[in-house]
Amino acid sequence: MLNRNSFYKKFSGQVLFSDYHKIKEPHLIIKKLPQGSIFIMRDMQNYSRVYLQLCRKICWQNKIYFFISASIRIATLLKADGIHYKENQKQVRSKQYNSRFLLSNSCHKYSSIIAANGAKRDLIFYSPLFMTSSHPGKQALGTVRFAKQTKGFSNIVALGGIKPQNIKRLDMLNIIGFAAIDYFAN
Repeated sequence: MLNRNSFYKKFSGQVLFSDYHKIKEPHLIIKKLPQGSIFIMRDMQNYSRVYLQLCRKICWQNKIYFFISASIRIATLLKADGIHYKENQKQVRSKQYNSRFLLSNSCHKYSSIIAANGAKRDLIFYSPLFMTSSHPGKQALGTVRFAKQTKGFSNIVALGGIKPQNIKRLDMLNIIGFAAIDYFAN
């Protein structure tokens, strides 16, 4: 049985999302993450099963939480710690999986935060906080609007456009961590 309280105590607040176009070999970056971080493997179709197993092994060795994107089957096979869902992705709502995996959602609008919170997601990734190359042309929330819309939630992780130049601006937000690609890739 999953111990969620233990997870929240150990969570470093840092999350790396895979992005095959930006990071071809995420295992090299996983090794540099602090203990208690999370690695979310999203684009599994670009990697072999052996490579997924390597990433899982490196996460275990470095005490990094390993999440799989939206596949209960693969998460089970790889003994993942969690399953991550996109905003509008169909999700299994089974007590069996809720007790076995940490569950997270990406959200891009306030109503999605409400829905994810109602579904008792362990982590809610809200984006884009800042302008991001992953979603060019999408208007950023900015820190003021982000803070207003996430007030009262205890499981929000900031996502979108987070770089070393703006990382200090996260201190003013009510979040439990941040997720990024470019921040870790550069």
